[in-house]
Formats: sequence, C-alpha cells, structure tokens
Amino acid sequence: MLNSLIRPAAGIPARKTGSMQGFVLRFAVGAFALILLFEVVRGAALEQQVFSAVVLKPAALVATAFDPAMPTVVADRRLVSSAVTLNVTRGCEGTESLSLFAAAVLAFPARWRQRLSALAIGTLLIYILSVIRLAALIWVLSEHRDVFDAIHGIVAPLAPLVVVSFYFAAWSARAQCEQ
Repeated sequence: MLNSLIRPAAGIPARKTGSMQGFVLRFAVGAFALILLFEVVRGAALEQQVFSAVVLKPAALVATAFDPAMPTVVADRRLVSSAVTLNVTRGCEGTESLSLFAAAVLAFPARWRQRLSALAIGTLLIYILSVIRLAALIWVLSEHRDVFDAIHGIVAPLAPLVVVSFYFAAWSARAQCEQ
C-alpha cells in the first residue's frame, strides 16, 4: 500500500523511493511512540510541576512583559491576568509539535551528531514558540476578543508547525548535502 502512496518522480532511482518509504515508516512509528509516551505521563504530578515551571511560568512572564499594566500569573493550568483567564489544556504546551519534529529528525538518514544538533535547536525553537504562543493568546484574549477564536483555533496551532517544518526542511537539506 505504501508503494501506491509514494511513487518515484521521473528520473529518481527506485532505491530513493525505498529510502523514502523507510523514512515515512520510521517517522510514523516514532511519532506514534512519542505521542503515546506523552499521553502516558499526562496528568502525573511530575508532569504538572514540569509543565507549570517550564512552560506556564515563562509564558506568564512574557505576557506580563507584553502588558505590564495587567500582570499575568499561573493558577493550576491557567494563565490569569486582571482582565482574563486562559485555560491551558492538553496540547497547548507543544508536546505534539515536539513529538512530530523529533520523530522526523530521528527518522531522517543523517549522522547522529547532526540529529542531536537538530533536536537541540528544534526543541529550543518549539519551546520558545510555545511560550510566545501562550503569552500572545492571553494578550489577544484581553485586547482583541473578537478575533481570539480564529487566532486560537487556526493561527496559533499552525504557526509553530509551519516554522518548525521550515527548520526541518532546511536542516534535512543541509544534512543530506553533508552526507
């Protein structure tokens, strides 16, 4: 079935198609395993503490920097300012983006040193984007409530994926040239 989904372009040798199939299979298995792992630890006390310290508190600081007149604090899984409360639910912390990115990097045929470097940079990029995303959402909710649903439902989830996808494309092209 995978052969029917991935066909070689004109002039590409068959072995390239096999390596593409291998990449797709390794990516799918890796993404599934990483997302499953994150699901297993969700809700655990350690996960809650790490999530609060690593994502929510920095997001509150950035949101306060956006608008010092409305300081933002963390209360459970919420970002709370004097004007609004943003409930931060599963998936808002960037774990799905990280799972997909890590699976793609690990599945890509590159040297381990290249993969580890990409994972470090990509993880940092996803982290920064997640913190900024949450801070921006609380600002949009308080200042532009009329567009919040569109920003929250479409732009905010897709923007980090697009940025990380461009990073992966640039990294993989460079890694392939260095092989």
